[in-house]
Amino acid sequence: VTVAGRSVRVFDPRRGTLVGPPLVLPQTPLRLDLARGAAVLAITTGENTDQGFEERIHVIDLASASQRFTSEPLRGPLGEFALDPQGRYALVALAGTREQPAALRMIALAADASVCRQIELGQGASFGALAIADDGGSAWIQANGESRQVQMLRFDLTRCEPLSRLEMRRGGSAVGLVAAGDRVVAHRL
Repeated sequence: VTVAGRSVRVFDPRRGTLVGPPLVLPQTPLRLDLARGAAVLAITTGENTDQGFEERIHVIDLASASQRFTSEPLRGPLGEFALDPQGRYALVALAGTREQPAALRMIALAADASVCRQIELGQGASFGALAIADDGGSAWIQANGESRQVQMLRFDLTRCEPLSRLEMRRGGSAVGLVAAGDRVVAHRL
């Protein structure tokens, strides 16, 4: 896959040829994620509207080089963005405002996606790194509190409830999370 400007091209590595014509997005991509277990790519684009800055998720089926889904506008700019390993849903972190606390939204990208809609941390909190388990049923989330409190949360994404919580020391560098099957590796960046 190549992304240049607003154009997305999908190549067949065995044949060394393009799969279908290039796809042209409505705006320049801001972020992307590739599903680990499916031929699916998700790309976000953003635009200024009367409502403020908004982003959309565009889902591309890599086997056919076709766009299969575009989300409704999401209040942006988005924070963290992660695609389910099977390409069924995306997790997006929405920044908190005076009216709304920070929230993690699950955006269904396929008909078989059965995940909860939203996880809220409370006023003054923010989301850090995200990692989705290989089966897509749970995710690890770094939650930053107001008083320099940092927690690593594991959420069940179908029942929308925490499975475990680990208090962490807040350091000066960001935390990165990498899913490894049913486990997660946390490291300082």
